Amino acid sequence: GYPFTMTMKPRPAEVAWLLGRDAGKKLSFGGDSTLSLQGSGTTSGYSLNGTWDLSAASYAFRDLIAKPAGRANRLSFQSVLNGTGTKVPSFRFDLENLALSGAAEYRPGDKTPLSFTVKSNEFPVQEAAPRFPRVARYQPSGAVRLAIRGTGGGSANGNLSLSGEAALTGVSFRPDEPLKPVSGVTGTLAFHGDTVKTAMLTARIGNSPVTVAGTVAGFSSPVFSLTFSSPSLDLADLGVSSPGKQARVQRVSGTLSLGGDTLTIKSLAGTINRSTLRVSGTVTDLRNPRADLTVNASYLDMDDVALLAALNRDHAGKGGTSKLSLKARVAADAGAFHPVDFRKLRTGVHLEQDILYLEDTECSLLGGTFSGKGRIDFAAAGGPRYQASLNLRKIEADKLLHLLGTTRELTGTLSLEGELTAKGNSLEEVKASSLGNLRLRCEEGSLRKFALLSKLFSILNVSQLFKFQLPDMVSGGMPYDSITATFSFKDGVVRTEDLYMDSEAMNISMVGQFDLVKNQLDVTIGVKPLQTVDKVVSRIPIAGWILTGKNKSLITTYFEAKGSMDNPTVKSITAKSMAKGVFGIFKRLFSLPAKLITDTGEVIINQ
Repeated sequence: GYPFTMTMKPRPAEVAWLLGRDAGKKLSFGGDSTLSLQGSGTTSGYSLNGTWDLSAASYAFRDLIAKPAGRANRLSFQSVLNGTGTKVPSFRFDLENLALSGAAEYRPGDKTPLSFTVKSNEFPVQEAAPRFPRVARYQPSGAVRLAIRGTGGGSANGNLSLSGEAALTGVSFRPDEPLKPVSGVTGTLAFHGDTVKTAMLTARIGNSPVTVAGTVAGFSSPVFSLTFSSPSLDLADLGVSSPGKQARVQRVSGTLSLGGDTLTIKSLAGTINRSTLRVSGTVTDLRNPRADLTVNASYLDMDDVALLAALNRDHAGKGGTSKLSLKARVAADAGAFHPVDFRKLRTGVHLEQDILYLEDTECSLLGGTFSGKGRIDFAAAGGPRYQASLNLRKIEADKLLHLLGTTRELTGTLSLEGELTAKGNSLEEVKASSLGNLRLRCEEGSLRKFALLSKLFSILNVSQLFKFQLPDMVSGGMPYDSITATFSFKDGVVRTEDLYMDSEAMNISMVGQFDLVKNQLDVTIGVKPLQTVDKVVSRIPIAGWILTGKNKSLITTYFEAKGSMDNPTVKSITAKSMAKGVFGIFKRLFSLPAKLITDTGEVIINQ
């Protein structure tokens, strides 16, 4: 037997030797420590026990542990040495409020000679964290309990393989900016090697409650796979800020993976304000995100799209923000663009530097269909700037007029094609800044509450000379077969040179302009009744009659209307008083004889 006792004060050289050549190079050690050893037994089973008081010493090993002098620290162990290796039936490491205990065995001849188990007390992580630099940077708090198992140390692979569990109760920490602090983490983490898995953990990110389950693989270049949900998630808690309205996603859930600087979205669903979205795709370069996504929505409000487009990702400490770059294919069962409801939307979306491009857009709206493309600059001065190339087919005309906020009534199907630009935060601002051209066609409907037509018909009804009753613009309205026109828009003023209405009673054409902002009009009107004229035509007290057709039995007459659209001043005018270009337009629209252009006196009554 070889009994002995020994007390020594190890210096850096002895500690480095004890840890081994490679590990010793990574250790810094200083100060006083006292190591007490007791041995007894034979070489077939020698018992060696020890106690090492490290309270007065300071030491650091890479960035894993850093213990200053003057902190309570004690290591005690029991071991048995024999011809095959070393067993440590028990050991205990106390560092302030952290207590680790366990057992170990070292068999030099085995492929994996080292094996050990370690358990901890439930310790306050905020008090232990300052001794562990990798953890301390996140300013953690809460209670943690550890159970660790390890094997390895062989010549083929000297790295240790670790596995175990970490039970977390009310843990909080501050992740890297721009994420808000995480608090209330409760659950169990299981790890094996460089992979960490968890069943559902509950936590809060900022003020947003979340439930998370997932895997982290690799520590030097980790790959995260997460399944999460939250009843209400404030995007500001994820470091995404909005210049105005709060961006909060309700009933959000998703399955994501993050590796390097690429986020893969297997599924992501949630509701933001009125919009309910389902998203999949990838996001690269997370500091300046570039997303390629597929978006499906049961309901999509374009105001919510504008809100998302305006989001910035905060760069704390770098004095700036980054903008999202987005390409997406979007499908929505239903939605709204300001006051317009739509269905079955299909479009390609490209968002770059606050500019939203809509490509190959199709949807159903206002009882018809829409196709086209557009551009919305959300950051433009004076409000969003809109640019659209559009094609509306067979929409309900009355719904369009209601959308424009007018009391006038127009029924029938309406088709519209052309290009427009405008800007503003309201419909009035959009109308005032409109610019572009539109081609219009309405079919099979009626007009009602149009003050201009009411006054026009009151003049035409003089002496009841026609063999038909003109329509009542107040009660029944004026039926029509078709209305066609080409409009040019500039600064809220709409001009036309070919507005033409075809009905069973008469044909009507207009040339002039409508000021949508001031609600004013200035137009010249031509009327061509389709019935024959009574024999006393020469007594009609209207200045502008023109006889055409066989035996001069068909007539046209002209009027001028100016003033408010709700109460214009309407008067009859002669053909001679019109500019030649305007009269030429009516000639073409009404198919009047060429002789009118060169010799109007011969065919105009009383001339």
